[in-house]
Amino acid sequence: MALEAALEHVRQAFEEELANEREIHAQEVEAVRREHQGVVDRLVEENRRLVEERNALLAQMTHARPSRSASISSQSAYPHTLGLSPHGSVDPEELSRRGREFFGKARTLLSEEQFAQLLSSMKELNRGHVTREDVVATAAVLLREAEAPELVDTFELLLQGQIPA
Repeated sequence: MALEAALEHVRQAFEEELANEREIHAQEVEAVRREHQGVVDRLVEENRRLVEERNALLAQMTHARPSRSASISSQSAYPHTLGLSPHGSVDPEELSRRGREFFGKARTLLSEEQFAQLLSSMKELNRGHVTREDVVATAAVLLREAEAPELVDTFELLLQGQIPA
């Protein structure tokens, strides 16, 4: 009888320890989830800010009066292939929509770290610390690593203010 009581006591102690370990594990998992959600939230907010900056720049470009020679040289026999309206101006709403579409695809295809790196390179471009070519090169490496090389051309056209076909 004493042996059975001792075994029961050991079993209960083991179950309590197991329950404590499960609770600790659940807390650790929740902490990691919150940490990652914070990173995702920051990236989403940074992306939103970059899109707003880009839209503001596009709006400035759209409202700026180009010289006559610039206006003539920007027109094409096939303006829609360059992201231009038939009158030679960029459709900022379409460009914005395509940009959001691109970043949505990129966010799903790239790892969290790769997407953060892409956003960081865009931020550096906006600050004037790197060139468009640098950003395109960074995007090309990241997108090829993610097996999405078809998005490289789309990204380059969007960076040039053109709407991909």
